[in-house]
Amino acid sequence: MQDLFLTLAVWCAIGALAGVLGPRLGTGAAVVEIVLGFAAAALGLPNSAAAAPLSVIGAILIAFLAGIEVDHATLKHRWRACLVIGGAAFLPPLAAVYAVAVWVMKIDPTGAAVMALALAETSIAVTYAVLVETGMSRTEVGKLVLASVFVTNMAAVGGLAVLLFDRTADPHKLALMLAGGAAAVALMLWLARRPALDPAGRVPGRAVLAALLALAALAADIKMAAVLPAYVVGVLAAGRLSRAPQIGDSLRGLAFIGFTSFYFARVGSLIDPSAFAASWPAMAALLLAKLSTKFAAVWMVLGFAKVSARERLFAAAVTSSGLTFGSFIALFGRTESLLDQRSYAALIGVIVLSAVLPALAANRLRRTLSPLQVTT
Repeated sequence: MQDLFLTLAVWCAIGALAGVLGPRLGTGAAVVEIVLGFAAAALGLPNSAAAAPLSVIGAILIAFLAGIEVDHATLKHRWRACLVIGGAAFLPPLAAVYAVAVWVMKIDPTGAAVMALALAETSIAVTYAVLVETGMSRTEVGKLVLASVFVTNMAAVGGLAVLLFDRTADPHKLALMLAGGAAAVALMLWLARRPALDPAGRVPGRAVLAALLALAALAADIKMAAVLPAYVVGVLAAGRLSRAPQIGDSLRGLAFIGFTSFYFARVGSLIDPSAFAASWPAMAALLLAKLSTKFAAVWMVLGFAKVSARERLFAAAVTSSGLTFGSFIALFGRTESLLDQRSYAALIGVIVLSAVLPALAANRLRRTLSPLQVTT
């Protein structure tokens, strides 16, 4: 029990320090939490496995909160463009990373597929933060880019679900999870229409969390990553919850006071220092495969939307980022023994770099750009 409390104390300290350093370094707190989690484990600080369930709750909350950020209006009116941009940001890096993993790193096909899915995603956190900071989130192209990130991430987590789906699972359990998801969405819609229950959103927030944890239990019963139903439910309820912001605010307060720090610190703590030191060649190959293919594909697709060259450069840089769902998939692959230490270390290293480099490039470009415009 002592190790558990010491581990949580270390992770809370990491979260507090990351909250100070992240904005100053321009990387965001999550990246700093991963790095500090790795450093803490390398220094031999407490890292109790008993704290793992709390980090899973953090992952579930992050996935749900990412889902409720999806703009239904843009998805509805620009769904073709969202599919094209989201697909362009997903399929080329998926193929390129898989090829590197199989032919260069000599990883088995299942592990290579996990790595490819983890690096094919686009970070909703990085994309959203950069677009808000630059004022682009209020423009049509900014909204289009955010909506296309949903397509990319849905493809990534959906691909993981298909890859790991237990074909011998009881179909009644799958039906139960689907029914549970529908019930969770119905509960959220009901709560969103009744703000008088608790104007501060604490009671609805607790009810939503209870529903998400129940869905996670049903997902675990069929060997599905817990973040997938949380994200899908968040997306489905996003339109109504946007009119009841107190619920989302309550869950954000709960998540960012500690659970998200627990999650990202644990992601870093599972990296083996010796494996990480030996993984630089693989990291370089994977990073090149991800960034070059994702950037080039989005650049070309945005050209058909008649976006100017400089604006395409900005948007392509933003959508080349990766972090949240990539770390979900990487952690799931490691805990399920689908990735060895060397592969996991290289994968997390690339995820961290792909969260930092595109954001820095986009922030450097923002001063030269006027608000993005797109011709429909």
